[in-house]
Amino acid sequence: MHSRSVWLTGWALLLAVLIGGNLLATVSRPSEQETLALSAQDAQLPLLWLRDDPQVPEALKVAVLPNLKDLIAQYQKVYQTARRATTTPEEVILLRLKLGLLYAKTGQLTQALDLWQQGQEAGQVLESLFASSARRVLPDSEVILRANLKGWYLTESLEQLAHVQKRSTQALLSQKQAQADTLFKQSLWLNLFQLAALLVGLFLLVREIFFWQQQKRSWGNVLPAPWSWDDGILVILAWLTGAIFLGLGVGLGLKGWLDQVIAAPDLAFAVLVFVSKSLDTLLALGLIILVLARKHVPVFAFGLSRLSWGLGGYLAALPLVLGMSLITQKIVAGGGGNPLLTSIADSKSPWAVILLFFTVAFLAPVAEECLFRGVLFPTLAQRWGIVPAIVVSGLVFGAIHMSAAEFLPLATLGMILAYVYQQSRNLASSIMLHMLFNSVTFGTLLVLGS
Repeated sequence: MHSRSVWLTGWALLLAVLIGGNLLATVSRPSEQETLALSAQDAQLPLLWLRDDPQVPEALKVAVLPNLKDLIAQYQKVYQTARRATTTPEEVILLRLKLGLLYAKTGQLTQALDLWQQGQEAGQVLESLFASSARRVLPDSEVILRANLKGWYLTESLEQLAHVQKRSTQALLSQKQAQADTLFKQSLWLNLFQLAALLVGLFLLVREIFFWQQQKRSWGNVLPAPWSWDDGILVILAWLTGAIFLGLGVGLGLKGWLDQVIAAPDLAFAVLVFVSKSLDTLLALGLIILVLARKHVPVFAFGLSRLSWGLGGYLAALPLVLGMSLITQKIVAGGGGNPLLTSIADSKSPWAVILLFFTVAFLAPVAEECLFRGVLFPTLAQRWGIVPAIVVSGLVFGAIHMSAAEFLPLATLGMILAYVYQQSRNLASSIMLHMLFNSVTFGTLLVLGS
């Protein structure tokens, strides 16, 4: 083995240990996906106010109305994980307040009171309002509730406060009814859209299997990789190493300064993410130009033909990625996740939204597709064959996000991206698929945040 190959192998093993260690460390952390799933279900809780509405068909109620029993079980799981992990005290207290209200609304008042005793000031307010032995109003109760709760949890607490104070709840009830009606229509259309997308995706998957059986599909020739194995692996390893140090350097060097200069925390975070990903993208393209483009041949198969593979691949990816997500939830208690997800959902500044969208929907797909599908996949395929290259490049793609909760879904997405690139022989198709996936996820998180 040449000396260059030896130190490349050692470099790859060192990175694998580092990335694998960080991936395993996320298993014990609360999952961002679980937190977002809870936020999504929290947003649907006002639909419970339609439970006794005779104008809503029972079949639709079953399909759309949240299940409090299932939601309590999910909150219990996240709460127990959060208590064991490095979750901030404020986040744990909020979980106690919300889980307590869910208990109270399902008649489990003893469990609710036990949680609220550990909920600091807001917990004391809720305990005073719901305790059947001594319902009383503490000073500044409404101010404290509004500062700590929102959505359904706040409305239910304010309604209980009005009952204890013997005030009219008519205005609250009218507001609840109007909100529930609007949310019901939105949820119905959203569910129909998601169902239609999943059905189309399943149809495309079945059609693709049929095409293979009819021999209308083949692997064709390996996509060209005119560079050597060592050059291709060098670009990937150099980028992964640089991306890790860039992320650390930008975070340590800019975060404190941005927090001082930019008053809005979400905008400061968005600028930090944008700068980090911009440098990361420049590093990726720079390595490709310096190491690979010197071969004086086209680096990628890139064009405007067969872009339909991008849209079709996105739809076909939906049921597969969803299935992997469901499997992950069964085998990984927590799993960490990308904090960018919750930042998108919580963004209030329009400039923060614009910067994050450009970062997620453009910079990340371009850089990652050029590297993983444009460089890594054909490099592996030249030596190992197409199918092993699809699997390995997908697994590496999932692993570099360093999240146990995201590993299987993103590895599956990476394999689909490689398959689309091989079949379409057009990197623009996989970039399009990646952009669609990130853009729709971004839009969903914005809707969730609102």
